[in-house]
Amino acid sequence: MFKDIADPVHGLIRLTKVEAELLATRAMQRLHNIHQLGLAYLVFPGANYTRHAHSIGACHNAGRMIDAIQRNADHELCKKYHEDFSKYRILALLHDIGHYPFSHATEHVIADYFTTTSGSTSLFASGKGVDQDQQPAPKAKQYRNHEEMGAFIIENDEEVVSVLKSNGYDPVEISERFRLTKPEYSPLSGIISSELDCDRLDYLRRTAMNSGAPYGSVDISFLIDQATLDNDGNFCFRGKAARSADHLLVSRFYDYMQVPFNKTAVALEWSLMESLKLAFGLGLIKPDAFAMEQRVSRGSDWQIFDDQYMFASFRKILSESTLSPVQADHLNAIACRRPAKLIASWDTLRSKSQSEGGADQYTEHAAKRKTLTKITSEFCEAHGLDRERMYVWECKVKFTKDGSDDDVESSDPSYFADGVHILDEKQGRARRLVKRGDMLVSTLSKAYLSGLRIYYMPERGDTKHVGTISQEFIAFAKDRFDLPTLP
Repeated sequence: MFKDIADPVHGLIRLTKVEAELLATRAMQRLHNIHQLGLAYLVFPGANYTRHAHSIGACHNAGRMIDAIQRNADHELCKKYHEDFSKYRILALLHDIGHYPFSHATEHVIADYFTTTSGSTSLFASGKGVDQDQQPAPKAKQYRNHEEMGAFIIENDEEVVSVLKSNGYDPVEISERFRLTKPEYSPLSGIISSELDCDRLDYLRRTAMNSGAPYGSVDISFLIDQATLDNDGNFCFRGKAARSADHLLVSRFYDYMQVPFNKTAVALEWSLMESLKLAFGLGLIKPDAFAMEQRVSRGSDWQIFDDQYMFASFRKILSESTLSPVQADHLNAIACRRPAKLIASWDTLRSKSQSEGGADQYTEHAAKRKTLTKITSEFCEAHGLDRERMYVWECKVKFTKDGSDDDVESSDPSYFADGVHILDEKQGRARRLVKRGDMLVSTLSKAYLSGLRIYYMPERGDTKHVGTISQEFIAFAKDRFDLPTLP
């Protein structure tokens, strides 16, 4: 039995019986109500697709990669992994099942909730609206990231477990593969978790189609069709795909800068994160691991824990809580699309340091950020501005995660889960794309974009003073920072 789904990105997608049954579970149907790109649809009106649609696309891509491997790779190797192939389609379908509402923004706030109690200008850390007796001890690992939540759901959600077992799959084994905890599973893990995996190859193309920003609309179909295995059974792409992979990695960089890191999208995400901290602090939502596991155990509680659940919590806070002016402005920034304003930004391509002992590669960026944070605090004090209305945002964007010079024959079982690997047809072994001197990412892998921005949240959405504040801030910072880049 198969289920056919019409998809605007891939056309007709065919799901197997187990995939269709998994898609019908409450845990997967929940993803209909979680936007893939958070609040980016408030900037790009078409970019409102969900993690449900994306999960189906990722499953389809995994299937196409597996089909390509069976055409392109050694038949004996394919026989060895034959029973695994269907499991990787399932993993692709389930890969986002553990995401929180608003996805990464909420996950970052939950991590901050349990690891930061001082030294932050966040509403949570400042204690405003927070029951101080309920704050957890700093540095305590009391939460689950979305991957840990996903593994927990696969093993504990009654519907998911029932579907897997009734179709002959072991939920524990699927969960272990989901976590990539078994070394023997690693050769094919690049299908699910690598720089050009089934997830990213759907995300980039779907975002390009829905946002109107063309980055990511390169020849992904050709790249997928070149998936194969080297003589050791490691996932890679055939040599003719090298330039397509190179092109896509550079396009991905511009996609990040144009959509997730759009200046207004970042401003809205700041307000979203501050609103989430407020909701956690007021006790409307319990973000600890036990509370989340209880939601999964009850089934229906996890199903309704989506973007709309969060919006309802924000409306409740606005209507029933006593708020500071800045708290109200953050909530209204989301409700009425009144984002904070960018007043200065600095974007610089920097070289990764090659410090011994695995030291932080971003020392220069960290130093700049520390200086800018100090300048911001001094500026607010000198001009009588509320420090909580100023936000220092940063990004460290790499063209590729793979900047290593390790030999391709590395014995590390997770080696092929990172970077992009291209088959050397003569030797029958995969080589890292960044090792090829004729690839653009070979040079770019040694650099990253250091992005720093200053945002200001106007009072009650009144923007008439923003231009003056921007000019005054730039003048205040000029002795310690170069001229900012244009917003």
